[in-house]
Amino acid sequence: MSSITWREVGWLVRGRGRAFLSDFVRRRHGGGLFFRMFGMSQSQPWTSVVLIESMPVIWMVDAYEHKYDPARFNDRRWHRDHPAPPDYFEPKNGRPLNEVARAATTISYYLYAAWLGENKERGIRDYGHRREMKDFAAQAVVEDIFVLHFSEPKLNYRLGCDSPEKLVEGVRDLMEKPKTRRDVGDWVDFEFLATHEGLKLPPKPPKPSSQL
Repeated sequence: MSSITWREVGWLVRGRGRAFLSDFVRRRHGGGLFFRMFGMSQSQPWTSVVLIESMPVIWMVDAYEHKYDPARFNDRRWHRDHPAPPDYFEPKNGRPLNEVARAATTISYYLYAAWLGENKERGIRDYGHRREMKDFAAQAVVEDIFVLHFSEPKLNYRLGCDSPEKLVEGVRDLMEKPKTRRDVGDWVDFEFLATHEGLKLPPKPPKPSSQL
């Protein structure tokens, strides 16, 4: 039996996603290249420049499972090789797709699935805690990726709600829906804020000693 607890595995998997996004941005915008592109002095504070980055939602599967190789990721080539069906973006039954919430839900499910898989590999019992695990996954993904959308006008107009708490609630509700209703699709990108040094993340909440 592993000495690590099921709760601690959740934090480990969450950390992989955060590290992956930062690594992706650093590789795409190496410090020197970034400054040359924007005609900036290297002495300028990096915190003064924020980028809106994007990547296919499905890449987060490899991120949480720690199987990624960022050097091979080229989103233009990926979209060329994985085109969306012609009618994918047409509203179903007259209802909007609510793409941001579904993207957040899909990523939350990737975190949750990777967490389940790692618990199984480590021989850690998590039966009876699945609801808590889904709660944590939804909260973590919104905090780590989507909470900053609320401060960026170019992103927040598509959120469909007015607070991170409501987005978490919406994501958590969608996680209980069938995959056909919750999954955003393999061809969709999600957007996040970044700097040339990596992901622009809010500070990760301190890990409680007795709970998630």
